[in-house]
Amino acid sequence: MRPRETLQKELDQGNLAPLHLWYGEDRYSMIEALKQVKQIFLENDPSGSAIEIYTGKDVQRYSDIIAAAQTPSFFARRLVVVDGLDFEKSEAEGLEALTAYCQDPNPDNCLVMLAGKVNRTRKLYKAMSRQGQDNQRSNQSIFCTTS
Repeated sequence: MRPRETLQKELDQGNLAPLHLWYGEDRYSMIEALKQVKQIFLENDPSGSAIEIYTGKDVQRYSDIIAAAQTPSFFARRLVVVDGLDFEKSEAEGLEALTAYCQDPNPDNCLVMLAGKVNRTRKLYKAMSRQGQDNQRSNQSIFCTTS
């Protein structure tokens, strides 16, 4: 099954994988998919308190992002969105910690990372793609919006 179809199936079932990397030139498609994901979380918690979004300079605070993704929510799953992940400018140390998290994500939460471009030679991308190939029920989704 192709990544877009897999994501749509997860959205239809309301059962999202705990880890997602969405990248590409079609930002509109990523934002529309993110709206659908947020809606699933808002149905369970209309206050939105289980949704955390990191953008801009916040994206570089990997320790905060990982802590949010690891912390269980008392009432429902937590959604952590990292909008603007830059594979080239990101600190190697921060990406190492994020890579370690991606190898063993919290199944009770959902981490969605949005990026314009990815560097397929970085450990983060390799760890995610390797995990998706090794597991029968994938713990992650890599969704590329470029043709």
